[in-house]
Amino acid sequence: MKAKKATKDLKKAQSLLSAVVEKWIDITPEAQELLTAAKDSVRQALAVMGGKRSLGFSSKAEPRHQTGHNSAERRTKKRFTDEARKKLSILAKKRWAVAKSRGARSLAG
Repeated sequence: MKAKKATKDLKKAQSLLSAVVEKWIDITPEAQELLTAAKDSVRQALAVMGGKRSLGFSSKAEPRHQTGHNSAERRTKKRFTDEARKKLSILAKKRWAVAKSRGARSLAG
């Protein structure tokens, strides 16, 4: 795994652990201790990765700052709405009706 990807994955893990700790209301002391230990381990790994970068690795390993929406919002934007899905279904049925009237067994033919 390349240093850039490892750093990115570690930062993602760190943010996920932080989110779990913040959102989990009924957390037991044992779970709190384990999550804290995991968060510390990830933080230490990031520090080691950062140390390697400063010893001569290029600055390209720095994470890029995202502008605009995060990836989860982009994924949901690209999905079809119910209305669009319905229109596509109707158009597909019309194409099949035309193809069947010509005696085609598939739309490709």
